[in-house]
Amino acid sequence: MRVNKGLLSVIAVTTVASLGGLTTTATAATKKVTTTYSSQSHTLIIRGQTSRHAKLVLNYQGKPVATSTVKAGKFTITQPFQGYGTFGSQVLATIPAKRYAAPRVRVISAEQTAKGIHYTVANASHTTLTITQNGRYLKTIKATRPRTNLFLSNAQLKHGSHGLRITQRVPNKKTSPAVKLPVLKANIKQVTNF
Repeated sequence: MRVNKGLLSVIAVTTVASLGGLTTTATAATKKVTTTYSSQSHTLIIRGQTSRHAKLVLNYQGKPVATSTVKAGKFTITQPFQGYGTFGSQVLATIPAKRYAAPRVRVISAEQTAKGIHYTVANASHTTLTITQNGRYLKTIKATRPRTNLFLSNAQLKHGSHGLRITQRVPNKKTSPAVKLPVLKANIKQVTNF
């Protein structure tokens, strides 16, 4: 099941006793919880340990979407996930999107010249920046510093500066949310600070 947005939580349940058809449950403690994101399969992987044998249920808006059986006190939950929602519950410490996804690129300046557009952006160090226009791939840049200067020539910008988006990707993280690059007037030098 693919999840688009919203709050996801994990609930650990251990059966304590079953008397006369009544079952009581207790929350099992968890520790050493790690998260990774697979860009190949577009899945979030949550691993950890519990202090008791338990079954862990991954919930989305109160509805279970995945179950993991604990083996030797360890669990792994693998869930396809689209969006940038927050994971967490009483069992797991909150896992915000910044823990499993690359941060958004921040546009510092943009300048239209006779030859094209120059952008300066703030990004993560050692990241891959990708620029698209109306969903069409334009350019990829390997950035090694936290500030990058980009240039898009007029030949690359056949449709002007409309519909430009930039994302960044770092190893073992989900690609960042797309950031819209500012629309600049053609043939006019314009600098915009953000």
